[in-house]
Amino acid sequence: MERLNRIFKEASLRAVVFSRKSLGVNLDFSEESLKDLDNILDVFSRNKNIEDVNKEKLIDVVMRFGGYLGEVISKNISGNWNETEEKEIFLRVNNKIVYPLNIVYKRIKIGERASIESWYNKFKNKF
Repeated sequence: MERLNRIFKEASLRAVVFSRKSLGVNLDFSEESLKDLDNILDVFSRNKNIEDVNKEKLIDVVMRFGGYLGEVISKNISGNWNETEEKEIFLRVNNKIVYPLNIVYKRIKIGERASIESWYNKFKNKF
């Protein structure tokens, strides 16, 4: 568990650095930054042939920004990274299980209909 916390903390910091250097967007782990996260992921979502994108690049994007989403949840609500026996990665938030990597992948795949900011607000209201 500690290993996953370290891995995704580092991944989230890579998302912050990439966003600042490449896009001029300052991600700060606030709830308000999820709007910026949606805008960043929209760039990837607009690629109509997402399946044609280099699989390693897509995994890297999902790891970075899924890590960022998980860290926003951890800092603003609570949560710890975990994995199932099948190596499926999730965030345990109180008694709920959340899959930040899947949420980010879905946002890229479906587009703005899968808004992370909207999802987060609904999720937060459950507490």
